[in-house]
Amino acid sequence: MVIHHHKQKHQIVKCMILTVSDTRTMGTDKSGQLIEQYLTDHDHRVIAREIVQDEQLEIKKVVQAGCTNEEIDAIILTGEQELRIAMLQSKR
Repeated sequence: MVIHHHKQKHQIVKCMILTVSDTRTMGTDKSGQLIEQYLTDHDHRVIAREIVQDEQLEIKKVVQAGCTNEEIDAIILTGEQELRIAMLQSKR
């Protein structure tokens, strides 16, 4: 009996990390720091990391900019409101 092992090719994902917070700075953004560390530890690339105020129009502007940036494959949101925002977007 012959057993074939297939090794799945590891794909590098180029990411943007977006923290939604009225109080965090780059120095105090623990969740953004942890996400960045996890991604880089697993050979992914962080193209951009930003903190945006919890204002729907500001969040939308930054997310749209990330979506049109051809260097970014994925946008990861963290902060208090990311689930509410995702729910609002999915209803449209």
